[in-house]
Amino acid sequence: MFQSTAKQIQSPLCVILVLISGLAASPLCYAAPSFEDEIVPIIAKRCVECHNSKDIKGGLDLSNPKTAFAGGDSGDSIVASDSEASMIIQRISDGSMPPESRGQSQKLPDSEISLVKAWIDNGAEWPEARTIDIYERTTDVRGGLDWWSLQPIRKPAPPNVKLASRAQNPIDQFILAKLETTGLAPAPLADKTTLIRRLYFDVIGLPPTPAAIADFLANDSPEAYEQLVDQLLASEHYGERWARHWLDLIRFAETCGYERDQLKPNIYMYRDWVIKALNSDMPYDQFVTHQLAGDEIDSPTKESVIATGMIRAGTWNDEPCGHRARAWVCAHAPRGGGTDWWPAQYDVCVKEGDAGAESGAGGDGRRRRR
Repeated sequence: MFQSTAKQIQSPLCVILVLISGLAASPLCYAAPSFEDEIVPIIAKRCVECHNSKDIKGGLDLSNPKTAFAGGDSGDSIVASDSEASMIIQRISDGSMPPESRGQSQKLPDSEISLVKAWIDNGAEWPEARTIDIYERTTDVRGGLDWWSLQPIRKPAPPNVKLASRAQNPIDQFILAKLETTGLAPAPLADKTTLIRRLYFDVIGLPPTPAAIADFLANDSPEAYEQLVDQLLASEHYGERWARHWLDLIRFAETCGYERDQLKPNIYMYRDWVIKALNSDMPYDQFVTHQLAGDEIDSPTKESVIATGMIRAGTWNDEPCGHRARAWVCAHAPRGGGTDWWPAQYDVCVKEGDAGAESGAGGDGRRRRR
């Protein structure tokens, strides 16, 4: 019997077959699993990382119907209407595919194996133009193009709350709504001394001076809090505080690391550039572009070139070695500089993978064509 996701067809023929034979209904008495909703997520999550058009392991590309049905080095991967003859079923059933990872079996759950079997036995329908991309959907293995941070910005309607009097802005309404669903009550309102200390530490990372506290307490304006927020955002200390987080992410250091740990005499210029960028409210796309390729933009400046110091900001090994080892170090050193976590997510490994294809002829992975 297939899993509940394969919906049983309530046809008179199936009922007659069951009554006559006294046996469980055959696979043909079940509707085929939805290719888009049930099969595509399995292939995207479990298969196409190793079997795609750019990385064809075992001679098998499972990203599109033409190559998937053509099979690979081991034979016919998918034989429509015959799961027993389909190599893919043999491999996922015995647990050899997907292969082990760090000594741990990656065998598919029985429910997923049953879905794939049912799909094949019902004809293995796969629209001719449908290509499966590894990043098209988010799974518990990786983020996809449907990841929340990649979606268009929307303005949700603030929820209605019981303690509407405590909501001073729409954000408060969302917080209060969550508290209400968990049965929690909001904390008492903070006094002005507490508020100014919280705001100073949050925004600039420094405590307020006694004079700043006295000024805030003496300000009776209903906009006093908002005025203080604007004041702190305009402070040079704002960029100094928040640049720390970015510099941590790109592994910034003023020395190279490793056993010799040499000084980087000019890397402070990159640090100062990050601080200035935050204090000047530089648009994020410009902030990213200048760090990746500030020397390749239409009108490079001294500042945009300094921004590329990000690539040199992390650990750097200048140990003498053969040319092949040196090439590997040059290719991978930027990863220590943070580019492997970069929020652009998918095409940021500018020194390997598809870099040559993305950058045009010549294979210079860091060169971004406009």
